[in-house]
Amino acid sequence: ATAVSFESTKIFQKKTKGKILKTIALPNLLNEVDYVINLPKLKTHSLMVFTAGVKNLFGLVPGGRKPDYHNQAPTTDEFADLLCDIYAAVKPKLKLTIVDGILGMEGNGPAAGKPKQAGLVIASQDAGALDYIVQDIIGLQSPVVKKLISRKLLDPTKVEFVGELPRVNFRPPNSLIRTDI
Repeated sequence: ATAVSFESTKIFQKKTKGKILKTIALPNLLNEVDYVINLPKLKTHSLMVFTAGVKNLFGLVPGGRKPDYHNQAPTTDEFADLLCDIYAAVKPKLKLTIVDGILGMEGNGPAAGKPKQAGLVIASQDAGALDYIVQDIIGLQSPVVKKLISRKLLDPTKVEFVGELPRVNFRPPNSLIRTDI
């Protein structure tokens, strides 16, 4: 494998039928690879409650564009839609998501939380389905999952968990910001 900084690669504008983004800036590398493996770290998040498979895809957006996208979607509801826009655009290349929750973060994440020994590794071919299961495991409801369902990007009746569903409750952020959904 070769480590590549998205900041040093060319970008392209992908047209979408998104609710927030009609075009998404993405690294041109996505056009050169056969598939994407998504490797998020499980942690709580003051705007999105927690970050796992779908939220991690925001990392594909070149750094300078991230603040612009946050400004276009300043509320929890809008930012959840923006994340769904990115997920829908990347989904054809996204073949595997593996969430590292061995040592996660709870509380005031994504940067000021406390380590959480959760002992979890969760994998799925569908990042949305993975997030749906993660919210049950950690006891926190995701606005992103709610949006995925309402936008028909996820059908919860088709989500199947293999194995015994663990429960590892995570403490949410003390103050969820801009929660308007």
